[in-house]
Amino acid sequence: MIAGLSEDVAAVPVLTVVENGCGSPCIDFRQVSSELAVIAQDADLMVLEGMGRALHTNYNAHFQCDVLKLAMVKNQRLAEQLLNGSIYDCVCRYEPANYGSSALAN
Repeated sequence: MIAGLSEDVAAVPVLTVVENGCGSPCIDFRQVSSELAVIAQDADLMVLEGMGRALHTNYNAHFQCDVLKLAMVKNQRLAEQLLNGSIYDCVCRYEPANYGSSALAN
């Protein structure tokens, strides 16, 4: 335990940042680094930041943990088709675990 911190604060899990192993702005979760795959098994929250990761490849993807998708739309066609919006609109989309799954729809 860290000196000066209560047990409650010391028990809070730390934030972990892990390289995804992809070389492009988009991320294909079928092909990530081994390190990411192992660490992600126990994740409570995933943050997808950027137009490629949050919009192009994962906007409609559903995950086993909570997800926060953050992006600025830098393409007018994508803004209109995906969001019915405009270029430079910002997206902040929170989805709880299994959002949109058929198990939750019942």
